[in-house]
Amino acid sequence: MGRTAILKTLVFENILEAIEKAPESDIIEQLLQAGADLAGQVESESSYPAEFIAWRLTGHREIDSGESLSGTVILHELAILVQRASALRPREVGSLSGGARDLHQAAADIGVSVRTLQRWREDGLLMRQMLFPDGKIRLGVSNQMLSSFRDRHPERFHQAASFSRMTSDESQSLAQEAFELIRRGNSPNQAARQLCARSGRSHEAIRQLIRRHRGERGPVRGAGGLVDDRERKLVLAGVRRGLEISEICRRIGRSPVSTRRILAEARAIVVRRLRPDWIHFAVFDQPDADQILLQAHAVVERTHPGPEPGSPLERLQTLKAPGDEKVLDSLLLPAMHLQRMQLSRTIDQLPKTPPVGRLETIETGLRRADFLRRRVGEVVLGPALSRVAHHRNTPVARLSAQAFAEAAYFCIEVISDMLDRFDPQARGELEPRFDRRIALEVDKRIALRERGGSGRNPVLPEVRTVDAFLALFEPARFRLGLAPHLVARLGRLAPSERELVQDRFGLRQRQPQALESLAERHDVSARRIQRRLAEAVRQLGGGASSDDD
Repeated sequence: MGRTAILKTLVFENILEAIEKAPESDIIEQLLQAGADLAGQVESESSYPAEFIAWRLTGHREIDSGESLSGTVILHELAILVQRASALRPREVGSLSGGARDLHQAAADIGVSVRTLQRWREDGLLMRQMLFPDGKIRLGVSNQMLSSFRDRHPERFHQAASFSRMTSDESQSLAQEAFELIRRGNSPNQAARQLCARSGRSHEAIRQLIRRHRGERGPVRGAGGLVDDRERKLVLAGVRRGLEISEICRRIGRSPVSTRRILAEARAIVVRRLRPDWIHFAVFDQPDADQILLQAHAVVERTHPGPEPGSPLERLQTLKAPGDEKVLDSLLLPAMHLQRMQLSRTIDQLPKTPPVGRLETIETGLRRADFLRRRVGEVVLGPALSRVAHHRNTPVARLSAQAFAEAAYFCIEVISDMLDRFDPQARGELEPRFDRRIALEVDKRIALRERGGSGRNPVLPEVRTVDAFLALFEPARFRLGLAPHLVARLGRLAPSERELVQDRFGLRQRQPQALESLAERHDVSARRIQRRLAEAVRQLGGGASSDDD
């Protein structure tokens, strides 16, 4: 397993995705305990439905999953899940019941190599990221887990105590026997299995011996075959977590050319699902509409500095920039829909495996459309909040923190619902400006909620920051590589990397930037910028560069 091992099943991917959205809660520690219990009860030869796995690990069942996993696959995925979940909130070694050891210390105490210890993960020896007394985070194993594994697999420890290296004569003799079995019709794997039973050597040791004598090097290649959505999802996740293409193709058993093709197909699937709707404005028929709208200074850059993404929620009251309401209906709204129209037409013409450059253009366009969508939402948020305060007969500034959070979330939901379907041309001069239309819609929904007696409390974002709330205005950003909860962690990055992420996703003054623009500004290649961005997002997600093999 590599430093950022990839999950290969949907049920475990879904569990990890849910945890990554709420890494500050106690759900991680509960998952780690449930994973340790499950690892001691799963039988390798048995099959288990995905609903059972989700229920044991989270207390919830997946609906209509359809997956059924063998015990061997579950243990493999469980090892990766525990490692990556623990990296979100590494615990101090001293706080773990019974204590813990890092891999090198545990391997030395048992009398095996670190690689052997890591191979035991496939049989249920779960390892987690820990904070050790030297201040570094690395992979370790708790003493309780090690004791439990010893009780389940005592033969592993007996073999470790009696281990000896293979001599050249023994190696040559085993190789001759193996090739004789192969000549009789056995596969290399079957020959290794038969020899390990009577030689006292492990199946893997003999299998590698056969490969060396046959002149084979590197990983065992997969059989290829048709590409499915699961494999596309794995390749895309690997690239976004900073893995090189060479490493990904090694893991999935395909050539670099095939892996890049799978990556292009995966990105195309994502952008097709993000294809936006749009409303046609009369100005679009002008020959220079693109230059008038999309190149305007008020569209490309914010006219007034907004609060930092990590700012507290109260800073929402300062969002609206002077003069923005004047260009709202005449510039910002038409620019958003023109950007969407161009994107939709380009997406409709995408082949199954599109060129990388075209995908980059579309993804940057989606980010810029979201940037404009958020700009529009920020402008009308003030009038919407004022209407809520009017109904409560309390000024916005005097609302309690909880009341302000609920009011802000309610207004953002109303605005987000209206953003995509407001057409100022629908009823001619009778249609009010967008900010006034939003104020009317807020009044209407408050009246309907009071009439219907619906007093449900909204599910507010756990991190009470400006970006966590305004992320509703940017539906594409999470799907294109930056989840809202990661923005609150930008302080973890070095200033140069933080600015790079902010420029790429439009978190500062300017709209989201393309890779080519960032590469030209930093005087490096676009591929280098892409690797830096992937590494920065991986750090925000809690991935640690530890002693994992």
